[in-house]
Amino acid sequence: MSSTLTWGKRMAATAVAALALAAVPGTGVAATAAAEHSIPFTCKTRLSGEWLDVTDYARGVDVTAPASAAPGSTFDVVIDPKPIYPVPDFNKELREVHWSYSLPANAELVKHSLSGGAGLNGSKVTTSVQGSKLTIDVSGPLPGGAEFDVPTLTLTFTAPESGAVEVKPGGSSYDDLGFGWERLHPTTNEWDPFLCYPDQAEPVVLSSTSVA
Repeated sequence: MSSTLTWGKRMAATAVAALALAAVPGTGVAATAAAEHSIPFTCKTRLSGEWLDVTDYARGVDVTAPASAAPGSTFDVVIDPKPIYPVPDFNKELREVHWSYSLPANAELVKHSLSGGAGLNGSKVTTSVQGSKLTIDVSGPLPGGAEFDVPTLTLTFTAPESGAVEVKPGGSSYDDLGFGWERLHPTTNEWDPFLCYPDQAEPVVLSSTSVA
């Protein structure tokens, strides 16, 4: 039987703040719209050899992307994760923090880059792309009880001939993870995984750019 560990409350429902949507002259791309999203996750962790469900866990991101783009134009989607506070009651130290995003199949990813970030304690930060999934990895070590901020991700796409170009949270199951880390528990002094994927009952679209 699975036990349940309550680990924080789910963040407020998605709030969207639209900016100007008029076309930027000469680019074929609309001015960006900004949105704040809360991504609900399905999570579990291990404690003293027993797997525990982690309920009501969510992560927030700020996203900017154009509402529309002309066929063949290039445009950016910028994803800025909210800072993370690893609760010291459960996390003495973190390593191998990972966060994934699902890339659109109908648009070419021209390039991607990271910027900013804070409290990373000299960690190595890398990205990898496998198929339609892009993952950011932070090596650690990161101390529990100290807030850190994963770098902002900028994705540059070439628009297709038509359709909606959507970026979503990555992952769909415990075999296809979207978020998590390895943690050292302060009481057991054992390393255990914290594993998450986006709640499939509450799908989130981080950005949608219409091409026509």
